[in-house]
Amino acid sequence: MKITVYFESKTHAEIAAIFPNEDTYDACFPALEKIAKEARMTVTESLEEDENVGDTSMDTVQQFPIGEDTRPKDRTKQGMSPSTVIEDWDCTK
Repeated sequence: MKITVYFESKTHAEIAAIFPNEDTYDACFPALEKIAKEARMTVTESLEEDENVGDTSMDTVQQFPIGEDTRPKDRTKQGMSPSTVIEDWDCTK
């Protein structure tokens, strides 16, 4: 399950983090909540279930919608300005 975390205010929302599982999210939640509070925002999340849950075949080909770009998205396609700083956090330590 992929968890996308947002910081929301009364006027907008911004993606704060994306977690691959709930355990990592739970470990980082206190830090996220503190950062959001300092910015006068609230923490919300969106859960995305894995499509291949229960699928044990090793030769499954991942399907993409027709016309969908399979390359990594750049800052423009992610909706971020060039001045946005992307940081990697390890909240499990």
